[in-house]
Amino acid sequence: MTNSKVIFSCLLFSFSSYLFSAKSLIELRPAREERVNLVLMGETTVGKTTLINRYTGSGKRNLPFRTIGIHVTKATTYLIDDKSKKLTRVPLLLWDTTGVESYFNVTKAAISFRQADGFILMHNEDLNNLSLWYKKIRDEGYDHKPILILKSIGSSKISPEIEAEEKKSQEIFKSKFKNKKIIFATVNLEDQNTLDSPFNKITKLIKSGN
Repeated sequence: MTNSKVIFSCLLFSFSSYLFSAKSLIELRPAREERVNLVLMGETTVGKTTLINRYTGSGKRNLPFRTIGIHVTKATTYLIDDKSKKLTRVPLLLWDTTGVESYFNVTKAAISFRQADGFILMHNEDLNNLSLWYKKIRDEGYDHKPILILKSIGSSKISPEIEAEEKKSQEIFKSKFKNKKIIFATVNLEDQNTLDSPFNKITKLIKSGN
């Protein structure tokens, strides 16, 4: 065998080994986790930024300013399969948007509602205050996506009368907009144990595909 043939054979063997190694690395590499994009909307001072900061443990408890435009934060929730009880990690991107209506067009352009997997509309008093924000989602043609109506409550317990009135308002809101993918939840910003619940609830709905 001539020297050129020997060199060629060595090069061919090295290249084949490289391809095999590269293929092995690709196969061993874990599949890229698909992030769930959640857009938080609502009036100013309802607690959107506070919720995100406390949920992600950023340490920023009370910011002395309002969110202008958007702020994106990474987070994580875990879903439990009802049958297998298997725990699945789900990475989140939380889009904290301004509650100032005049900035809505800036917010909409920056977010691109097409990227949103779901919306969280947050309020702390009257549920009807969210009609404006829901209509903005509907006008853009994305009200078919899962929407969580989230009420921020204080540290005190809700009386049965207030709870009954809240459920009545929820039914009226749901029938008004005729969206089967609207779900409701409450969160106590002072109770760390309740902060994951709303994100987990809407993520589960998104992943179910219902």
